[in-house]
Amino acid sequence: MGKLYFICGEMGSGKTARLIADAARAKAEATNSVEITIMKPGLDTKNGSKLLSRNGSECKVDHLISEGEDLFSLVSKEFQHTRKLFVDEAQLLSAKQVDQMLKLAALQNVDVSAYGLRLNFNLGDENFEGATRLLQVAHNIIVLNSKCDIRSKKQAIFSCLFKGTKVLRDAPTILIGDEKNGVNTKAVCADCYYHSL
Repeated sequence: MGKLYFICGEMGSGKTARLIADAARAKAEATNSVEITIMKPGLDTKNGSKLLSRNGSECKVDHLISEGEDLFSLVSKEFQHTRKLFVDEAQLLSAKQVDQMLKLAALQNVDVSAYGLRLNFNLGDENFEGATRLLQVAHNIIVLNSKCDIRSKKQAIFSCLFKGTKVLRDAPTILIGDEKNGVNTKAVCADCYYHSL
């Protein structure tokens, strides 16, 4: 039986770099009968059909997942030789799609590694039902630690949006590439988050 893994962390914790490294290692170890497939939600328009990490590593995405797409059916038919599936920005998936990945692990013996945030920028799960469902059903949850970007350097547990030094509380829950408007994302510990309100 395959397993469903949720590799989560705050912005800047190295999730995408870890996915790229994990997929490269899996490809190096693969035999001819094993296929490695990399996907991400089409909602993540950043970098088109490739993954690009903050450290500069990159790789091609094999499939952009559309809203409502049946991942069990997709992998079973179009990627039927897949034994290791890597999915970036998994928080943007639906709960149903996460259940389909669990079904792939259980019935098709596919190891699924999903990488993403646990919470949205408002510290909730609105529009992040993929993360909530992964926390509920993943066989293993791996948390990538990062340090607070503000001042304490304690372990960050939130990813927050800032404009200058102020936390944005009324920002959209899904915000991709808004740095040009002076908005940036920081990994923040609980102490600095509440002191920045």
